[in-house]
Amino acid sequence: MIQVLTLDASVRKRPGMYFRFAQDNPLLPTQVLADVLGSVDHPPTAVAPVHSADAVAEITGDLAFTVTDNLRAQPGKHGYFDSLITTDRLWFAAAAALSTAVLVEIWQDGHACRQHLAGMHPTGPAEEFPAPPGAGARFAFTLDTTYFAPGAAITTDLATIDPHGPHCEKGHRTGSVTVRDLRNPAKPQQCEYA
Repeated sequence: MIQVLTLDASVRKRPGMYFRFAQDNPLLPTQVLADVLGSVDHPPTAVAPVHSADAVAEITGDLAFTVTDNLRAQPGKHGYFDSLITTDRLWFAAAAALSTAVLVEIWQDGHACRQHLAGMHPTGPAEEFPAPPGAGARFAFTLDTTYFAPGAAITTDLATIDPHGPHCEKGHRTGSVTVRDLRNPAKPQQCEYA
């Protein structure tokens, strides 16, 4: 018998297919962040020219982070499960599948929408808010503490986060990726990737 899984069920059942690590591997939360950043650093050509996006990630907890980018977005377009996570943001959707709460904000051409999700599923309709300048998106993920291995956390060694991945030609990019660790307010850390 063939069983067809929804994307969120597939990610939770087989995280290694998406993030290269099994559920019990303590490196999984770091890889989730790295792959989300990698998808901004290497956007689909339909979204942006390759290697031209800018992104900032802020690690706000051991299993919580926010990614803000300048990729063009379509505030009226809906994607997975009628959420604001569109199909051109597969890694964001996969990260949402491993989360208990996600806040999505997108803006472009003076229009902006935000939506709260439980995993990949909206908890309500998208709402308009005053648009920031330009175009972009912000995703705040709270990863599911009951899903990950006990003690698993996003690394504090920011230099080990690789948003490029093994198949990237690093010399061809024009954008930037910055990661800030805000878990220790007295000693925040920052790392920039070229």
